Amino acid sequence: MDNYKKWILIIIGLIIILIVAIFTLYQYSREEQETDKGEVNNVVEGDTIIKVKQEVQVLNSRNLYYTVQNIIKKYELYIAENNQTAIGAVNLDKANYLNSTNIEIKQIYYKEAVSYGNYYISATEVGNKAVYFALYLDNANSTYIIERLDKTEFESIVQGVTTKIRNENIIANEYNAYQYIEISDEEMVRRYVKDFVQKAKNNPNLAYEFLDDEYKQKKFGNIENFKKYIENNIEKIENGTLTHYGTNKANENMEYYYRDNNKYYFTIKEKSVMNYSILLDEYTIKDAKYIGIYNEFSQEEKVNNNISIFIRMLNEKEYKTAYNLLDQTFRNNNFKTEAEFEKYAEKNFWNNNIGNISKIEKQGNLYLCTYKIKSGVGLSAEEITKTFVMQLKEGTDFIMSFEV
Repeated sequence: MDNYKKWILIIIGLIIILIVAIFTLYQYSREEQETDKGEVNNVVEGDTIIKVKQEVQVLNSRNLYYTVQNIIKKYELYIAENNQTAIGAVNLDKANYLNSTNIEIKQIYYKEAVSYGNYYISATEVGNKAVYFALYLDNANSTYIIERLDKTEFESIVQGVTTKIRNENIIANEYNAYQYIEISDEEMVRRYVKDFVQKAKNNPNLAYEFLDDEYKQKKFGNIENFKKYIENNIEKIENGTLTHYGTNKANENMEYYYRDNNKYYFTIKEKSVMNYSILLDEYTIKDAKYIGIYNEFSQEEKVNNNISIFIRMLNEKEYKTAYNLLDQTFRNNNFKTEAEFEKYAEKNFWNNNIGNISKIEKQGNLYLCTYKIKSGVGLSAEEITKTFVMQLKEGTDFIMSFEV
């Protein structure tokens, strides 16, 4: 009987051990599945454990983005020269390769692998034809190789349906070396502004789509108003010199700020590298940054700031916006329509007005400002003096009039 109980206990113990083992295997299997779904997998390289992300992601590194772009530009030279030796040396499939000298990147995705980079690129070539390809980098050897993809294969990779990675050494040859590019904040700001200016000059319809949605509607309302703005301002924007720039990280995305010597102020909201929206001033939509700075101003500084905004509107020929800042009675007495105000402004102000307050005094709830305005910065610049009257309202609002 004692032996019988003993065997019963042994059997129960074995069953418990078996249950624990099954549960452990199940948990391990779940973790493996989660890793395959794109969480994090630990890879041992030497004595270091490296966390490698498995999912395909949009490339957000500007340095890697421009490294990839530089490789593509180098490849375009091989195509332009019809250098078949070079083309064959950098393509995985020598019979099916990109054959264009005008490849424009639309989006870059990537998948990490230890010591290797796998990049999946959607682009356009001549005639706005869509093309897709993979670029594999051997980071240790600073070498690369290209593989053309069709649309179905590309979409399957970036959606995580199929996997296409290369974890092999890429042997160096005369044509497949690359250099890692580093881009500073200042250079990135310049590149964004240059990109937008080129779009605005060559394809205003496309540039219009790059404007922040809320800003686009509030500032312009329609594409024709935007085209008129570009016509009036593009030369000064293109020839402007960067004087200040800044950055801010908002909701995991970067924002870049640009100001030039002509007082243009741009905010670039980056979604991914070269995928952005832009605002062309800081006063149409006053964000928390603007409001915070404005609230720290003295009353006199607020008045000076507001007159400067009005002058900038005249410089940018935003007569409708400037007209709406004027006191209603002042408008009725002097400019019954926007057209009358525009005609006056064109005749009595210059294309590039530069001004500063020489005197300011308060009378009741009004501020009277003596404002000197020059037609430029040179010694031969013309000068006028005007008196502005301003009433500060709630928040950042104000109304104003001026000496006619």
